Parts: sequence; C-alpha cells; structure tokens
Amino acid sequence: MRSAQRVGSVRPRDAFALTAVLLLVGIAVVALALQPTGGMMDGMMGGMMGGFVLGILILAVAVVLLVVSVVGGATTSTPYPSPRISSPPPVSPVSHAPSPVTSDVEAAIVRMLSEDERLLYLRIRDAGGVTLQKDIVGWGTFSAAKVTRLLDRLERKGLLVRERYGATNRIRLSRQASISGK
Repeated sequence: MRSAQRVGSVRPRDAFALTAVLLLVGIAVVALALQPTGGMMDGMMGGMMGGFVLGILILAVAVVLLVVSVVGGATTSTPYPSPRISSPPPVSPVSHAPSPVTSDVEAAIVRMLSEDERLLYLRIRDAGGVTLQKDIVGWGTFSAAKVTRLLDRLERKGLLVRERYGATNRIRLSRQASISGK
C-alpha cells in the first residue's frame, strides 16, 4: 500500500527492481561499447570508450544500490511503529441488573451511534468507563487516526470526556452518559 509509505523511503522490493534494471542497462551499455565499430581502432580504443565507462558507472551504481538496500533494509524503520500486542478488555457479564429505565436509555444512545462508535463506546464502558487512548489503539481494533476521529465524534455527542494524561489522553465516559448503572 503506497499510502502507508513514508516520504523519502524506498521499499525493498522497489530497490531490488531498480537494481535489476540498472544492472541490465549497465551490462547492455558495456556490451555495446565492446562491439567492434569497423574502424581502424576497434573495441575500447575507438569512440566507444565513453560508453564503456558509462556502463561501468551504471553497474557500480547498481551494486551500491543493492548493498544499501540489503544492509539498510534491516535497519530502516517501518512507516508505523510495530503494534503492541494487547487484548481488548474482557467482556464480563454485569454483576448487577441495571434498572429497566437505564437500560432503555443506554439502548437508545447505542442505537443512534454508528457501528464503529458503538463498538468503541461499549469497549470503553466494558473497561470500566475509564481507559487511556494509547490502550484503545493497543487493542488493535482501529488505527490511531481512526481512534482519534471516533473519540472526537463521541466527545461532540457528550458521551465521553478526554483529559490529558502525560503523552496520551485519559478517556472516561461522561457522567450524563454513564448510564450502565455503575
């Protein structure tokens, strides 16, 4: 996926393809430079000396590119940090039965949310109503950008509150929306 690629980075597959093309071009230029021209000074001593040197330079660039792509491929960073493996909070049955009024209100709120908003809202609720934004991203359900967009929407609807917490945000369901009887 090209959109996931950082500006200025080259994927190893692209580097190998470019190296193969350069090798073929370099070999072709050298082979053409070594062809006899039919003149008095055949071979490299004729007017093709520049072609021979150009072919050697192209081959040298191809070899350098190959070495850099092989050696550099092991140390370059990925466009996105590798995801931490953490599981979403366990979905546990409610130990107390909420009143029918609150379950109706919660059902109405959940019905008006989009599918992704509903999933995120219910996961936060099941996590106790308070969690960190980096942990939500760590669940692996949504990308970091999508988590931010979903949290923006839920916050605009008054269902949750974001508070700065170091380098991340603490997410908690707002008191008006905290209707699961907790």
